[in-house]
Amino acid sequence: MSCVLWVFYGQPFVHPDSILIVTINSVGLTLELIYLLIYICYAPNNKRMKVIVILLIEALFFVAIAVFSLECFHTHRKRSMVVGILCAFFGVCMSMSPLTVMGKVIRTKSVEYMSFLFSLFNFLKGIIWMIYALLCFDPYILIGSSFGAIGGLSQLILYGIYYKSTPKEEASKSYPKDEAPKSTEVQFCNSRSLFYSRSLPNNRSLFSNNRSFSNSISQVLPV
Repeated sequence: MSCVLWVFYGQPFVHPDSILIVTINSVGLTLELIYLLIYICYAPNNKRMKVIVILLIEALFFVAIAVFSLECFHTHRKRSMVVGILCAFFGVCMSMSPLTVMGKVIRTKSVEYMSFLFSLFNFLKGIIWMIYALLCFDPYILIGSSFGAIGGLSQLILYGIYYKSTPKEEASKSYPKDEAPKSTEVQFCNSRSLFYSRSLPNNRSLFSNNRSFSNSISQVLPV
């Protein structure tokens, strides 16, 4: 939704001379559509229908905004204000979406689920768009990019704090063939039943003090 609104915001009949806004957000919108198409193709039926319903609601919402802004406002300034406020709102929502991950990092004291590159580029994106907004005197871009920079910086700070406390996965131990623990196949026979085991250690002394077992051992074979 954010990319769609920014593309609409950059149109000549809403906010003229915004070719960079249209270009960047068109690329983002294309990538998001590709991701959604892949998700819809491979997701389970219930989740697929949920995403389709959400997309339809967003499409209707966008059409309503476009019709309202074009029919009710007839100057670039008023159209830019209405669409710009909505763009800033959804931009802030998108920038603050990693807050759930930040909360999980604080609770677990681990950055296992936080991407360093995502946090870094989120911070850099916010800084660059802040500079652009200051140069163009665009308050709507400035609001969204400021929250993006703050969110990215907060993630980087958390990453630096909890990076060392993140538990490292221990490599599984592997034994050489000649040092691997041996197991035996032991058959226990008595008058009524047959007991079969593959995991007993190769140690007959376990049964040396028990005559009932010593009389039932018939064969010991190494695996």
